[in-house]
Amino acid sequence: ICNPFEFVVDDSISQMPKVKRKDGYYAVKTGRQKGIYESWEKCKAQVHKFKNSEYRKFYTFQQAQEYLDGKKTTIQQDPNIEKIWTDGSTYKNGTKYATSGIGVFFGDNDPRNLS
Repeated sequence: ICNPFEFVVDDSISQMPKVKRKDGYYAVKTGRQKGIYESWEKCKAQVHKFKNSEYRKFYTFQQAQEYLDGKKTTIQQDPNIEKIWTDGSTYKNGTKYATSGIGVFFGDNDPRNLS
């Protein structure tokens, strides 16, 4: 039986900066003023109540600029980190009779499988 607490959840990707900005960069493609903004408040001023506005948040200035330039950014995932998908369910959720379960499947006969 596998201990579920042995797993480390890590969404790191190789192109992400080691230190993330608190707000990141907000690229406004369609809004009052096209550009890259360093806070949500500044971005919001350009897109709030602007019909069909287009904007996205990025962690690097380069990614934001590529979005504005129409380039498709490719994010490389760290090959040393496995991504897994899990599923869980709760019967009678919100009551004192609630019971739940989870399942994690890595492959046939993998000792990390959990249910």
